Amino acid sequence: MDFRPTVGAVLSINNMKYKFTEHPVAIGMPYGQSGRRATVYQIVDENGKFYAIKIFTQAFRDPRIADGVELLKPYAEMPGLAVCERFVLTPQNSPELIDEFENLNYSVVMPWIYGETWQEFLLGGKSMAGEQS
Repeated sequence: MDFRPTVGAVLSINNMKYKFTEHPVAIGMPYGQSGRRATVYQIVDENGKFYAIKIFTQAFRDPRIADGVELLKPYAEMPGLAVCERFVLTPQNSPELIDEFENLNYSVVMPWIYGETWQEFLLGGKSMAGEQS
């Protein structure tokens, strides 16, 4: 069965409960944004810390996602790269969740980053100095 998030729906991952938040302007809808490969939703843990969960479409669910996440981890402590601290839901580390909701396979959970998305920045046509980039 596929997981279809609703506002307030709870996922239990690694002994932590994460709740889907409400979109700030679309009352009653989960806070999410869809792209070609995935939909990214905002979730909040029991301690009030916000995260993103990126749920890929079937065509883009791939074990290599977990490999890529491992390659990013060393950069998580660098200034501005906290988003590199992420984990992937796999059949090995979340078997019950993946068995129940197949579309969560290879989903990525990462810190929620406030501000415009990289796509919005690129489409905005703004320039950036070398120090900023």
